[in-house]
Amino acid sequence: MGTPEEKERRRLAAEAKKREREETKEKRRFASEAREMKRLEKEKARPKGKGYLWYLIFFLCLVYIVDEVATGIHNGIVNEAVSSFFLTSSDPHLMSEETSNGLGTFSTMEMVANILLVIGFFYKALADRFGRKPFLIANTIGMVGGLLLCLWGPNLAVYILGFCVIRFFVTPDEQIVYIFESAPKEKRGSIYSGVKGTAELGLLLIPLGRYLFIDSLGNGWRMVFLIPACIGAAVSFFLCFFARETDPFIESRMRFLKLSPAERLSIAKEKKDQSKKQGGFFAAVRYGWGGKQLRWIFIVTILFTLSRWITSEYSPILDAAGFTGAQTTNALFMYPITAALIVFAYGFLSDKVGRKITSITLLAITIVSLSLFVLGAYLQWNEFALGLLIGLFLGAYWSNGDTLILMTGESAPTNLRASIMSAQTMFYGIGMVASQGLGSIALKVFKMPSSYIGLFSICLAIPCFILSLVFLMGKVKETKGADIDKAVTQE
Repeated sequence: MGTPEEKERRRLAAEAKKREREETKEKRRFASEAREMKRLEKEKARPKGKGYLWYLIFFLCLVYIVDEVATGIHNGIVNEAVSSFFLTSSDPHLMSEETSNGLGTFSTMEMVANILLVIGFFYKALADRFGRKPFLIANTIGMVGGLLLCLWGPNLAVYILGFCVIRFFVTPDEQIVYIFESAPKEKRGSIYSGVKGTAELGLLLIPLGRYLFIDSLGNGWRMVFLIPACIGAAVSFFLCFFARETDPFIESRMRFLKLSPAERLSIAKEKKDQSKKQGGFFAAVRYGWGGKQLRWIFIVTILFTLSRWITSEYSPILDAAGFTGAQTTNALFMYPITAALIVFAYGFLSDKVGRKITSITLLAITIVSLSLFVLGAYLQWNEFALGLLIGLFLGAYWSNGDTLILMTGESAPTNLRASIMSAQTMFYGIGMVASQGLGSIALKVFKMPSSYIGLFSICLAIPCFILSLVFLMGKVKETKGADIDKAVTQE
């Protein structure tokens, strides 16, 4: 217990130690920020050279190719994966049940992978604190790691782990932030669609891998993961040494570092003005949901992505209609062509007529081409023609999602841009989880035959598209030509 004098001495000693710890912490923070400021000043002073933008675009194209292939590769080999992991019987009736069960398991796998993205919301927001470049490189290396796990995967558990790793690292899309912050605002949509369109052509790597590695019995499908993994490893190496941090991030971060402790404390305590915060997932959610513009973009994102299940089912639709593995490969050789044409064209349309009219056009193309694809598969149309239709509906679908991402980036302040795009990813994930859940329930609980997948896809997509368009047109302001240094008015 001690006397009152001893208690007072202990209290004063404790307070002295606390002040000493705080002073030490403050000195370390000051030294760390001084080093960071010096690094940023050095980075800002680095000469870009006349061709830097084209150099950057080239490598962003390669990153996007790895991203697109990593995103779509499971859908391109899903029939072979189902056969490898789930088919044990030669009886046609039992094989049909095992196929539906396998597809339902993979749908559940996608749903679980999307739920795990909750970690990614906080991960992506860190780019507002530590920069775009480290996360561009880390995401590319992460995609390579996931591809290699699927390549090696001796059993279903390892394959699922690889798929989840891929899904985690493809979602942040740091290359999109790079494009937002590096491209001239009047050509932002055109440059973005040019990069994305080139990446769509990169999807030819999937049927090329199928052609090179998969035999008539479906063996060798894991090797399809090899080519994109090699490209991703090479791109990561070059980005480490030759990519440059974006100017908007450098300037935004330097402005923050120049603030005094009192100014930072004032910002931290001012809960109503989240736009002044230096990144952070929760700050971004509060800022975005607190204003009309971003709140309605988030809601539109959920409604649109409730249809996400349809993008995974083109191979099962072909398989259920009786198309062989070789015919599926032929179809997959064609779909990157029309997908790339859509992606190339929509950016110019977006810069010409605006993001909202572009969304209407893209969703109309998605519905028409998806319906024709399902009908054509049922009627046994030529597989090359069906591949072109797959490209139309996938190209238009993903381009509409990219349009919503573009509007989000153009509506966000620089210091919160990556965090707000991470917040949008949360709403995107909510829609995806719900969509995959609906598909999994239909296949595993209600035992929907695989021959009904096409019709189910159409019935799922149309209401989602109509609702998202109603709110996009009525509640969201146009962002074409927006100055990325100034957020679109929130109210």
